[in-house]
Amino acid sequence: MEWRKLIYLLVIVFIGYLPYKTILRFRKNGLSSISLRLSFFMAAWFFVLSALLILQTRNLFVNVSPLLVAGFGTTVAIWFAAPRILRRIGAYPTKILADNPKWYILRAETKTFFLKFCEVFFQQAKFAYLLFEVLGVMPLISRVWWFTGIVGFLHVFNILFVPSGWFFFLVSIPMGFLFSWLILAGHIVITTTIHLWFYLILVGWYWFRKFHVTMFRNMVT
Repeated sequence: MEWRKLIYLLVIVFIGYLPYKTILRFRKNGLSSISLRLSFFMAAWFFVLSALLILQTRNLFVNVSPLLVAGFGTTVAIWFAAPRILRRIGAYPTKILADNPKWYILRAETKTFFLKFCEVFFQQAKFAYLLFEVLGVMPLISRVWWFTGIVGFLHVFNILFVPSGWFFFLVSIPMGFLFSWLILAGHIVITTTIHLWFYLILVGWYWFRKFHVTMFRNMVT
């Protein structure tokens, strides 16, 4: 393992998440209370740090095909249209947000969706740098195990800052195995697409929750 590069990556992660996690932790309503200007500033900060990591990931290779480009492009289009779509055909999750006001992404606001989009890119850049630079000298299997362990360790801190942090920590373990194999095979476009759809499905579940309950009742009556 390249310990110097690991320390460098941890510093970048700390710098990147310092304003994000601080607001999430100490503001009453977390990131849902930030202004549009602050949201775009933080998103730009994630984008700059992502570019910095990607430019230093020398051995990263990306498999691209018309199908992958179409799938990713469709996902991005759905992502940025989601706030409008959810508000038109979904039901605002008033109760869950009253109990968990810091679940900012559930509010389906454009400003926080854009911020989350750039944060996902930052995570993907972090994963690529970790696999190809920090763990690049290791055998393939060792890289997968170390990657999963380090990503799991980083997600432990979500327990302190993020509602349902234990859920995200547990999800990070199978995600670590899957994403490491895909990224090492050049499929970072796929992992980014999966990452975005994870949050789309999570948010959609709560916005269409009444529909799920109604459908279930209709099935059993």
